[in-house]
Amino acid sequence: LSDGHAQAFLLAFGPARLGVEVGHSDYMWYEYNYCPNCDSPAYTDRSVAASRVLAVAQFGYRFFAELAGGMHMFDGFNDWGAYGGVGVRIPLIGRLEVPLKARGGLILDADQNLIPLTLSAGLTYRLK
Repeated sequence: LSDGHAQAFLLAFGPARLGVEVGHSDYMWYEYNYCPNCDSPAYTDRSVAASRVLAVAQFGYRFFAELAGGMHMFDGFNDWGAYGGVGVRIPLIGRLEVPLKARGGLILDADQNLIPLTLSAGLTYRLK
């Protein structure tokens, strides 16, 4: 799994912040024989990846909990998914922080549900 995303928090209510997340994840890559009954194997590969748009709620200040849910856009179809996680913000200078978080999720698919688990670090700039 590799993941990249950006979050923007638009509303704050005390320790709670509400916003959106836009991101992209590569969940897996694999190679398989698409001609198992042929005289010689014929291999191809498959990449399972999705872009996503989620609503996000964070609760807490230095230590925080996060809930997110929304749509994952795969190649040719869409699936709903939800995440939950915990993290800590490490102050740098001024309004810059490094958020570290652990997050798990569930993406609902008719064929096979995906359960992504991530550890991430980033850079945060607070406007106020």
